[in-house]
Amino acid sequence: MADFNGLQKDWYSILGASPTDDIQEIKQKYQKLILMFHPDKQKPGLSEGEAEQLLQKFIDVDQAWKILSDEKSRKEYNLQLRACELKQSWPVDAHVTLDDMNWDTDGECYTYSCRCGGEFVLYQEDTQEAETVVCCDSCSLSIEVQKEVLLFDRSLRSTFSFTTSRSKTHHVVSIPSGTGMSSCFGL
Repeated sequence: MADFNGLQKDWYSILGASPTDDIQEIKQKYQKLILMFHPDKQKPGLSEGEAEQLLQKFIDVDQAWKILSDEKSRKEYNLQLRACELKQSWPVDAHVTLDDMNWDTDGECYTYSCRCGGEFVLYQEDTQEAETVVCCDSCSLSIEVQKEVLLFDRSLRSTFSFTTSRSKTHHVVSIPSGTGMSSCFGL
């Protein structure tokens, strides 16, 4: 997973693979690299620093294989990778509000059906942001979930409200004129 906003290393690049590679291609790359970096296969006389670097590469290759060879963990990793890419201002396929989503009391999350038959899942702790990008759990589509914003008086351009569907609490925030903040809210 590369150091893109929270992911530690890019497991695909460690194996010289890509997300579109099938499991056989990834396995071949893994086998080649694991032999290349295996501690028993190293030349004698390596410095301690070189031996440590090769050992770390061996560990990284092994960890990459563990993540990418398991269908469930690979799918989860791909979703995390996609979410990080989207945070870098990639396009979203739709804009929805929390009110458009369904609250799942068992999973304590919001869900929204994707046109592919999959679902967009937004957990409660992720609803603190004004807008959040969510990836479908079975395809590459993504949506941006926004808290609903309703204007009371457009001529004042200083008052707006939003309602969160879970708590059904109605909030009103006034922004003083001349602060320049109203443009942040599209007022």
